[in-house]
Amino acid sequence: KSQGKTIRCFQIWGEKVNLKKFCKILVATTLGCIMLTACGKNTDPELESYKESMEEFYSSLSYYDQTINSIDPEEAGAKVSRLYGFEFPVIKDIGKKNTRNIVIIPATDLPALARSYKRASRHPKGITAAILFNGSYVAFGERLYDIISLDGRVDFTADGYVEKPSADVYNLGNINDLLPHLRDVMKLSPLKDRGKLGFVELLVSGKGSVFFHVNKSFSDAVNNTAYTLLGIMDEVDIPELRRAYNRILKLLD
Repeated sequence: KSQGKTIRCFQIWGEKVNLKKFCKILVATTLGCIMLTACGKNTDPELESYKESMEEFYSSLSYYDQTINSIDPEEAGAKVSRLYGFEFPVIKDIGKKNTRNIVIIPATDLPALARSYKRASRHPKGITAAILFNGSYVAFGERLYDIISLDGRVDFTADGYVEKPSADVYNLGNINDLLPHLRDVMKLSPLKDRGKLGFVELLVSGKGSVFFHVNKSFSDAVNNTAYTLLGIMDEVDIPELRRAYNRILKLLD
């Protein structure tokens, strides 16, 4: 960077060349050739037209150079982010060590954004985002790739939400009481962090009992639940457990 601006360069024979300086030299050389060619002759309309087009070309390059250099990718004050033809609001996440920009993606826009993401050949780096669902954030501060991967794997409807999962503790003695609650596994549910949602997971305690918990990480919740269900199935063979386990397997990467 120079004086707070990003200088766009490329290489010629291994040497870095500033784009704007190169264009100036190119246009000056071209116009000089045109003038020498036209010297002593009547004005050629084709040469004049070419001269004008080259001047317009340089003006366009100058405009884009100024526009690009006026953008600071690390600026934390941006309010809108443009991704794959979409515009999303940006909020600041002020942490103890740093401040991050978080792109807020409405859950209703996620399917279309995911399709555009998969079609694109290049992707922006360093984007952190969150999904907005019913006024709360899901996967807050996760990488854009991880956000996109939730499309088709998370039910962003009323059926995919549970206000409070079962608070009971289960073991082999009351395993049948667990079965009706297996439908809540991997549903969205409030985290202790106000305004944020996580994923209902099934965990095993050190004493062999199992209980429900809400995890902010989708991948952690999936893996923890698969591990817990597999452990239960080693002890008992119940069709509802197998169906829940197979459903969880489909959500694994």
